[in-house]
Amino acid sequence: MRSCQLVVAAAGAALLLAACGIPAAGPGMEPGADCMSCHSGGIAPAWTASGTLFTDPASAADGGLEGAQVIITDNGGRELTLTTNSAGNFYTAESLAFPIHVQAQFGAHRMAMSSTSQSGSCNSCHAAPGLLGAPGRLFVAP
Repeated sequence: MRSCQLVVAAAGAALLLAACGIPAAGPGMEPGADCMSCHSGGIAPAWTASGTLFTDPASAADGGLEGAQVIITDNGGRELTLTTNSAGNFYTAESLAFPIHVQAQFGAHRMAMSSTSQSGSCNSCHAAPGLLGAPGRLFVAP
């Protein structure tokens, strides 16, 4: 990672991504990866919640679900609805009071997390296979 840090110092975040083997930045980048590992205010814009929605907890990274809603209700009762993009990614920089409750909806199908989350870093647990008790990728079955 040291060579990546030197590239940032010399030329900025876009070259860091290329030097570290990460595809071009943008809304569809790195589906299924832990977005917040970069989007915490360092080399990329800071987000309060982000992740990728799939149709199955074991989906491949390129199997993101477009056009679904991720409904976040924060500890203050504020509800925020995010729509997944063509990669299945969703993200927000809106202020959230943690813990949060998360639901996913696609058409008439709605699924909800069984517990609240202390973090908006959805893909950090919802990976394939799941980590820290998560069943796998964040998903809603159409």
